[in-house]
Formats: sequence, structure tokens, C-alpha cells
Amino acid sequence: MKTKYYVTLASAALGMAAATTAQAEDGYDAPAGWPSPVV
Repeated sequence: MKTKYYVTLASAALGMAAATTAQAEDGYDAPAGWPSPVV
């Protein structure tokens, strides 16, 4: 039973880590007419 808990915990942690890196690589995707967010 504890093994299932640890496997679930580890897979959830890896899933969250993968989700944050996928968003970080997305970049700034605004239309061409919009100004940059930081001047």
C-alpha cells in the first residue's frame, strides 16, 4: 500500500515539473501590434 502512495506522489511531482517547464518554453505570444510587456 505504501508503494502505491510513493509511486503516485512521485508521478504527481514529475507531472507538475513537466507542466511548468512546458509553459516556460512557450515565450511571449502576443499579436504584432501589441507593445512588449517590459520596456
